Amino acid sequence: MATMTFFVSALRTSVPAPQALRRLLLMLLVISLAGCASSSKKPAQTAPPASEPSRRQVESPEKAPVPGPAAGIHAEAEKALDHGRAAEAEILLERALRIEPRNGLYWHTLARAKFNQRRYAEAVQVARKAETLIGRGQEDLAERNRVLMARARIAGRLP
Repeated sequence: MATMTFFVSALRTSVPAPQALRRLLLMLLVISLAGCASSSKKPAQTAPPASEPSRRQVESPEKAPVPGPAAGIHAEAEKALDHGRAAEAEILLERALRIEPRNGLYWHTLARAKFNQRRYAEAVQVARKAETLIGRGQEDLAERNRVLMARARIAGRLP
């Protein structure tokens, strides 16, 4: 209440209007910053442990946001894979690939979805397609793709 009285008295002074407005804005800024500084911090909440995925599933690596028109669809597919919904992820990835058919990461993620559904021959085929589209600067993705192909060949007893 005292702050409000101060504002009113500041406006009624014989100070020119632009200077009074400047004072008012400065006071509001100081008050808002003081409010931010005094807010109590809540303790960080720890996420409950996720159920362990089956050993036969391929886990997703640490993810960085992927730019592009189908990035949101890809993020949904990654989330579906993380929660063991490989069939749903496959549908989402097929949508993403209709939008960005030359995205090697999307093809690799589709190969993971097929692997997690135990469709190993298809996983190898899709991983081969991903291999042709993975570019320079994506050595980590290329390596993960090679590992996925090898695991699919072994699991499916493929040549």
